[in-house]
Amino acid sequence: MAAVPKDSDKHAGIKMHGTKGFSPGRCLRAARDYKPGQLMAVFDDPLVAFPDAAGSKTTCHHCLVHNAKVFGCTGCDKAVSYCSDECQKVNWKLIHSKECKVFRKVQAAVSKNWLPTPVRALVQILLRLSEVHEVVTGLEGHGDKFRARKELWENMKLQAYAGIHYAGRKEDDANLNLAAEILCKIQTNSFDRFDADTGQSGTFLDPLLAMVNHSCIPNAVVLFWKRKAYLRAETPVKAGEDITISYIDYTKPLSFRRQDLELYHFQCGCLRCEKDMDVYQVCRASPILKFNDATISPSAAWLASPPVSAGLPDQGAWRAQVEAIYAECVSTRTENPTANERLAKLRDDWRRCKPLVDAKLWALEPLAKTIQSATLYYLAADRLPNALATACLSVLYCDPVQYIAPFKQFRLTGLMLVAKVLTQTSVPDDESLAKDAHPDVVAVMSRSDQASMLHAVLLLVTSLAPKGHSPDWVILEEAKVMLSGIESIKGRESDAMLLRKCLANPGSDGPQMSFFRERVLGPFEELARLAPSVIAADVGS
Repeated sequence: MAAVPKDSDKHAGIKMHGTKGFSPGRCLRAARDYKPGQLMAVFDDPLVAFPDAAGSKTTCHHCLVHNAKVFGCTGCDKAVSYCSDECQKVNWKLIHSKECKVFRKVQAAVSKNWLPTPVRALVQILLRLSEVHEVVTGLEGHGDKFRARKELWENMKLQAYAGIHYAGRKEDDANLNLAAEILCKIQTNSFDRFDADTGQSGTFLDPLLAMVNHSCIPNAVVLFWKRKAYLRAETPVKAGEDITISYIDYTKPLSFRRQDLELYHFQCGCLRCEKDMDVYQVCRASPILKFNDATISPSAAWLASPPVSAGLPDQGAWRAQVEAIYAECVSTRTENPTANERLAKLRDDWRRCKPLVDAKLWALEPLAKTIQSATLYYLAADRLPNALATACLSVLYCDPVQYIAPFKQFRLTGLMLVAKVLTQTSVPDDESLAKDAHPDVVAVMSRSDQASMLHAVLLLVTSLAPKGHSPDWVILEEAKVMLSGIESIKGRESDAMLLRKCLANPGSDGPQMSFFRERVLGPFEELARLAPSVIAADVGS
């Protein structure tokens, strides 16, 4: 059962500070010093946690393991699935003994076996209200601010009505107001468990984790795996310091970040927002640049003085231009585009991003996402050399600027994409690779030590992933399997030794660092430099 938020042995490394209803509100603070990548707390007893409707048939509704062999509950016509008898038994005791008949009621009323996520979360809390009342009362809801947004409030009232109806409560004003208040708390305090690596999504509400505040320059991050949430430090955090995470995508331009934060009813006052700093300016000021030496990234010295838009003459006009470009690119996105639609979108966005391309500001949005879109287009078209070049541009000159910590989840998934391409391009079949590929890219690949490039990437991912996520992360498991494969190849022992020495002692010089620069970083840089020409050749600019 979810407990009232309080310090415990399990959460001894963090502490709650402040009082509900009194400015500046509640927050989580570090109870001791933390280094970047250190685990601060694990949350494994959420008040609410379940997959979204799209994943309900492939995800266990208790442990939340994804793409496992699952079986449905026969009592509700398989609206809910489990991976084991144990998960079914525990979840039955926790909630499904009450929720099972709710789904039967839903099926009888609307011929569906699922509920919208907010309504299902509301129903679960209403069904357990006698045991979780104290927890729910302690959550902040900002009900007055939701009411002030008329269209949103009308929609929430409809959800509240559905919740009390399916929970079997009397449909009167008292219960409707109670349900609406709980919905406000669900919207304010829940996390979306979306994971781009698995496509897994769902909702997760833990009353203590909900106290962590937002910053667009966060010092921590929340990551999800199965029924757990991990809170990790991203930068050094001192004892007594407020712990902050980002509720939104902080790489977006300022006005779009503010728009995303409207749901949370506050305006961020961090330095990124106060001074309208772009990703290059934030990167330059980061305290963790040194961790980027001996990684697949520019050096810490380069990141400390990258090309910045601050050098442009009219900052106000430049910021407005970037926001206008971003708005155009976002407004034309489509779901599940065809190959031709991908290419047309890439052509239009590359043209829109020309001022950013000319300034070589690869990490500014929407250019960074446009480069990612190019990689996805080339992968879908099986044009692997071109995909390798654009992916190298992303991992070298986009990701390290946007996400300074080398163990950041987004950086490691980008590296793994490169690794998977390298497993196919390293096969000696020049004729098939050269088809529809940029000739300069093929030339670089033919003279590169792709095995060492792949080996270095896998060593980096396996060493950094435990800091960037958890020991159970699917990306880490994939990297371990691939690393085992390349290390079983005879004749690579000396190269493997040099790579391991280099990554173990990033500040040192010597033959191992020379090997890394020549065999690994050098080809990455060559391919990255070719990427803009690769894209331009395909989009006709």
